[in-house]
Amino acid sequence: MDSRLKGFKFSAEQAYTWFFICVMSSGLVRTLLYSVLSKVNLGRSYLFLTIFIMYFPIIIVFFAQPAKEKIVNKELIIFIVSFIVIALYFAITLFIHPGYEEHYTKKYFGAYDAVFRPDNGAIFLLLAVLLCKNTERLRHNLKLAAPILFVYLGYQYWQYKTMGYWMVYDWQGDYVEQSYNLGFGYSAMFCSTVMLSLFMEEHKWWELIVAVASFILAILGGSRGCVLTFMIFVFIYVCKKIEEVRFYKKIIIIAVMAVAFVLIYTNYNTILTKISGVNSRAISMFVEGTFTADNGRNEIYKLAIDAIKHVPFLGYGAYGDRQFIAPYFYWGYSHNIVLEFIIDFGWIFGVLFLGILFYLCVKAVIKAKGNQVAVIAILIGANAKLFISDSFWAYPYFWMLIGYITYIMYVDKKESNVQRS
Repeated sequence: MDSRLKGFKFSAEQAYTWFFICVMSSGLVRTLLYSVLSKVNLGRSYLFLTIFIMYFPIIIVFFAQPAKEKIVNKELIIFIVSFIVIALYFAITLFIHPGYEEHYTKKYFGAYDAVFRPDNGAIFLLLAVLLCKNTERLRHNLKLAAPILFVYLGYQYWQYKTMGYWMVYDWQGDYVEQSYNLGFGYSAMFCSTVMLSLFMEEHKWWELIVAVASFILAILGGSRGCVLTFMIFVFIYVCKKIEEVRFYKKIIIIAVMAVAFVLIYTNYNTILTKISGVNSRAISMFVEGTFTADNGRNEIYKLAIDAIKHVPFLGYGAYGDRQFIAPYFYWGYSHNIVLEFIIDFGWIFGVLFLGILFYLCVKAVIKAKGNQVAVIAILIGANAKLFISDSFWAYPYFWMLIGYITYIMYVDKKESNVQRS
């Protein structure tokens, strides 16, 4: 519904944009509300107020629309059906495996906190993307959300520098001081790829500054794996853009990339010397030659593979890998989307779902044109993390990718009609 809602000074599209920004920046919203409310002894109500602020405009959109004008929002229906199916899958799994309850209710890594909680659950990014309805509006919303996310990242890094450490959960489940934050790095690199793609299309220098600053934050405060996100984004974006330019421009692009590679290769030792004094885990591991060290992942993979050897036909259900890995590593997930799919869904359905997902991603990349190229490159790049860490159930960018390739890429409306919020 593009027109203004009766009695309100905002449109449905602006309400959806507000929701998208709030979901992408929910950490900042919670932080601000808790900081303010705690001063008047109302700190405990910050979660309720966060949810209210996020969803109230959408609720208004639904109820403010006159009954005779109500149009079935197919994007909302797609999300509701998806949510119900996934929730039922978790419920059926819990019924069959009552012992999973401890993994579903676990703080931060549990199914409620990480998947279904309205202000933090990863699955709500599916709704945020679907409500964009087309690539132009999704790109527009990313353009608004990324700078706000950057502000929150800057605040988090400032806190880290002030305290001298990150507070994170270690492999034993203890909340400990650590020199890097894995989630922070991937969020910062996501912000960097969004802003870099905007700069490549709009040539606004402030976008490049934010992109570079986000990249630096990712390297300084995150883990080494986030570099993979950037590499895959650049690879897809450059390959697709080369297809669209004339032959002489292709030669120029390839020549520039070749020169850059030669310069880096010939000055490799000098670069290492220059960056060796930077306080960054990723850089330290690169300088020391341990950048590709498994950091305990091989042990996790062995546990997951042992579970797969005896996996039932339908798998172990949602969070199925937790029962095998959580006794040894608090996080409990397989650190690899392929292993997690097979454990959760079994060999046949696990491989089938992975095959469909891979096919849709490849098809989306091949089909992508114009602004679609940047969006699909950003989302696929962000999901590189799932091959070395995290769980697809609880990873927001996974659900963003699902929303984009299963609906928007195939029902992308010809008309953009983007209303600036």
